[in-house]
Amino acid sequence: MMYNKVGDKMVEKVISILKDSSWNVPKELILNYKKMDIDEKSLIVLIYLLNSKDCIYNPKKICDDLSMDMNEVLVIVNTLKEKEFISLKFRKIEKFREECIEIDKLYEKIAYKMLDEEEKEVSNKLFEVFEKEFGRNLSPMEYEILSKWQESGFSDEIIELALSEAVYNGVFNFRYIDKILFEWKKKNINSKEGLDKVSNKVKNDEETDTELIDYDWLNED
Repeated sequence: MMYNKVGDKMVEKVISILKDSSWNVPKELILNYKKMDIDEKSLIVLIYLLNSKDCIYNPKKICDDLSMDMNEVLVIVNTLKEKEFISLKFRKIEKFREECIEIDKLYEKIAYKMLDEEEKEVSNKLFEVFEKEFGRNLSPMEYEILSKWQESGFSDEIIELALSEAVYNGVFNFRYIDKILFEWKKKNINSKEGLDKVSNKVKNDEETDTELIDYDWLNED
């Protein structure tokens, strides 16, 4: 088997880590490390740090355990620090001040990445809803309009409600939906509950007006 970019030893080290069930390797990190701008060697160092029982920063030990040279480890750790995946802080341990590696920032990055992926998934579902209702694929311009609505602060829920309103009225174009969203924004409607509240108020007002019109004021006892 041929390995490219990273050497055979590095690949074997990754395989060893993955096979060792005693090591904790977050699935999200393995699946998204490239999207998070982490190279293979930095990934190995991160996995190593995630599973280190001792938080004290010891470059020599990292070198020995991972078969890397000192300069390589120093560069990787510094890069991870600059990208805010880890932080180095001095802590008092057994009366001595030791430089320690903290990895909470890595978990934060993974969490934000997961939330970002979930958000994209919701957005993709919104595109699918529009294409289903329109009975065709959306044009690049329509995709851009949808994205701009989201960037302007309209939730996927309120955009879908505006789409439903347009479909109910038999109108299938983005300009009409844009007008609906604009009117709702003026009325501070940003959810189904808010829309229902306004609709119920309008309905009650109409019923009151009808009662006043139907009342026979001349024959009042």
